[in-house]
Amino acid sequence: MTLAQRFLNAYSRIEKYFASQNKSGKHFSFQNSVNFQAKHNEIIRRFRDDLIEYGQLRNAIVHDRVNETEIIAEPHEEVVIKIERIANLLTKPKTVNDLEFKKVLTCRRDDLFSKVLQKMNEMGYSQVPVLNGKRVINVLSSSMIVHYMYQHIEANMINLDGIIVNDVLEDRDEHYQLVQETTPLLKIIELFGESSQKGQVLSTVVVVDKESVPVGILTPKDIPYLLNEMIND
Repeated sequence: MTLAQRFLNAYSRIEKYFASQNKSGKHFSFQNSVNFQAKHNEIIRRFRDDLIEYGQLRNAIVHDRVNETEIIAEPHEEVVIKIERIANLLTKPKTVNDLEFKKVLTCRRDDLFSKVLQKMNEMGYSQVPVLNGKRVINVLSSSMIVHYMYQHIEANMINLDGIIVNDVLEDRDEHYQLVQETTPLLKIIELFGESSQKGQVLSTVVVVDKESVPVGILTPKDIPYLLNEMIND
């Protein structure tokens, strides 16, 4: 396969990806698709200028006839390798399953809060999934802990005797979301962004396996790490 054929194959894969993301039913040029998708897709935003150049290069490589496409130029190999890489990033995205996680600290509603707090401090965790059986029913967050302590401080002291996790939990669920291990990394980044646009605070994404058991935790602080893992080979 020639360099031009490889380039056109990758270009076609990207075009098909754009078509799969187009819910309007309208036809958009390659450049317009790039500009529109760059508003929502971190990969396209990262390679926006390259993709626009590739759209122009495609027209320089081929001459479209009525029934066939005639190749009239050959692109450089570096260009071909890069457009193939972008096509792979879009059509074969890395998933949460490609990440390595530390052991997840979990607790239950009736656990002593002081013991859970001690484990959080020892392990350096700020988010702890709360389980009912194997199922995640809430996430004990650092903001909940601060809020509880602020409300119960007396004479610069906080009495945690007999306090259980349920006493500290707040009855809300917009601060966490569960995702499967097969979820694309790009989707995780989008979840944090969508939450922020809605004026909400998504502080925790809990990764669960096929049996809904938590196997990993992701927070907004992990976004640079996710971007690096998503873009780099």
